[in-house]
Amino acid sequence: MELAIVFAIIAMVFWGFGDYLIERATKKVGDLITLSFIGLFGAIILAPKAIPLLFHISGFDYLILTILGLLQFAFGIVLFEAYRRGKLSVVEVLLQLELPMTIVFAVTLLKESVRFSTIILVIMILLGTLLLSKVFAIRKSHFEKGWWLAIVAAVISAIASTMTAFVARDISPLLSIWFPWTIIGVLPMIFLWKEYDHILAKCMTVKGTLLGAAAFDTGAWLAYAYALQGTNLSLVAGIAAGYCAIAAVLGFWLNNERLTKWQTIGAIITIAASIILATLISS
Repeated sequence: MELAIVFAIIAMVFWGFGDYLIERATKKVGDLITLSFIGLFGAIILAPKAIPLLFHISGFDYLILTILGLLQFAFGIVLFEAYRRGKLSVVEVLLQLELPMTIVFAVTLLKESVRFSTIILVIMILLGTLLLSKVFAIRKSHFEKGWWLAIVAAVISAIASTMTAFVARDISPLLSIWFPWTIIGVLPMIFLWKEYDHILAKCMTVKGTLLGAAAFDTGAWLAYAYALQGTNLSLVAGIAAGYCAIAAVLGFWLNNERLTKWQTIGAIITIAASIILATLISS
């Protein structure tokens, strides 16, 4: 199996665990603190390897990295706010709009080619996600809160994923994560300056959850960036999209809830389609 595919699978698994922990953290300490903690964690851990690379890039590279960092910050804020306002299952469904948009951007902007088999498997991943998220049981009232934020988050995420692919290939996969993570870590502190005295106390109440979320999320994005060096964005995005099934299954399992028949089928379809996609690419 190609190394790029291994990285894409790692991203899928790590995002699944990371998103589950992020949801738990935001409910305890809020959006900004969770986002800042994740950003600072990644920035500090990756700094020894990343900082020396800053002396070998151009001014234009710094501009691109800054734009990417602001995009990732905007994505984090909008997504966490969507989770806070809306119903998680609805947000998960709408976030899957990111996948087809990312593929469109990959084809039109990065000039990638997409095989028919890839399109079929991506459709299967989307179908599995819909079943897993109980989309057919969603009531109209659930769309009143947070739905438009989820759509905005999906659009921002698709743009950010495309930019991450560009930066990972043309600048550095490490800097494509470290530079935005530094911005994500620092910017929320500007809005939290009145709460400095209480932030540490809040973090200590869920330190295990925050550390786990930060480690998994940073690892996922780093694996994603290195995967983009070795294969097409559309393929990596398709494989990594299986994370939503992992996160959902973790949520049900650890919260002692039962999956319905259709949700079980959805999880199987989503994960199986991601694995088949990875197998076809590596064969």
